[in-house]
Amino acid sequence: MVLDVAGGRISLRLASDPNADATITGPPPRVLTLFSGNLDLTEAEEHGIQITGSWEAVRRVLPRSGDASGGRSSPAAGERTP
Repeated sequence: MVLDVAGGRISLRLASDPNADATITGPPPRVLTLFSGNLDLTEAEEHGIQITGSWEAVRRVLPRSGDASGGRSSPAAGERTP
């Protein structure tokens, strides 16, 4: 699935995009937990979710109420943390 974010709108489509700012792969229940704001990005990796590309792009679409960043500083675009 591709989540497009542009012009203040979010759309979802069944496809893949080799030019995506970020790619998230992992067990569907965990990905849903991430997008519901109940799992921060570091915890997500501990639960089998892989994030490649821009972590900041992922943070922009996560719910703010769950503070998905977990209060941690973000890696540079395209950079992974251990």
